[in-house]
Amino acid sequence: MNQFNGSIPSHIGAYLENARFLSLSRNNLSGAIPDSICTPYLQVLDLSKNPLSSVIPPHLTRNSSSLSALDLAENHLEGKLPAEHPSPRQVIGLPNLQILDLSGNNLSGPIPRNLTNLLAMVNASQSNPDYLEECTSIGATYTNQIKISWEGWDVEFVKVLFILKCIDLSNNNLSGSIPPEMGSLQGLIALNLSRNDLSGRIPKTLGRMDQLEPLDLSLNRLNGNIPLELQLLSYLQFLNLSYPVLTPRGAVSNVWGVVLLGQS
Repeated sequence: MNQFNGSIPSHIGAYLENARFLSLSRNNLSGAIPDSICTPYLQVLDLSKNPLSSVIPPHLTRNSSSLSALDLAENHLEGKLPAEHPSPRQVIGLPNLQILDLSGNNLSGPIPRNLTNLLAMVNASQSNPDYLEECTSIGATYTNQIKISWEGWDVEFVKVLFILKCIDLSNNNLSGSIPPEMGSLQGLIALNLSRNDLSGRIPKTLGRMDQLEPLDLSLNRLNGNIPLELQLLSYLQFLNLSYPVLTPRGAVSNVWGVVLLGQS
């Protein structure tokens, strides 16, 4: 682990023309993420665990069509989730994205509703095995760790990039409802929306996400019934719905690790 200080150079993109992998994780980098870091060939960008601030640059979602893994977790980022257009109904335009970790920031506003642009997450099949083999051959295999808060302890999932497809938006200030369109992401293996300010009902469409293993919606302001459709999630191993005001309806009979704590 290095201990680089200061800001990321605004012209860093000039050195990344043909780069596919960039990790500056676990440093002491501060300031904004420069627009130039968004290069067309970059497939893995890991800036996690720094005190980076400001907003997620719009160019990151418009000029990075090759990006498969984006990890900005545990920074000081703020503002709304990036949108391809000013309307909150539009979503980030990253068709090859398979890992999105924005957890542990100060992001606010709604989750974008039009999620079908995340084509790699819509598709349940694995993709790009040739690139995985190439990365392994040069010693650059990228692994990602997903931590799901579950009954006071962390469940850690470690899988290799291009096998794991996950979204972690936990520990932010996201508000509004969980968009029903999220159910279209049928390739997702892990989804963590915990520790936000989300409200309303759990969409029945989440029952379509039949590859999910962990699902964490805890510590929000969700209410209503637990959808019966969740019992269609045959691979589900961990389900955390603790502390929202929900009514169980026997919808989790297929799940062997279930948490329903603190409900009123």
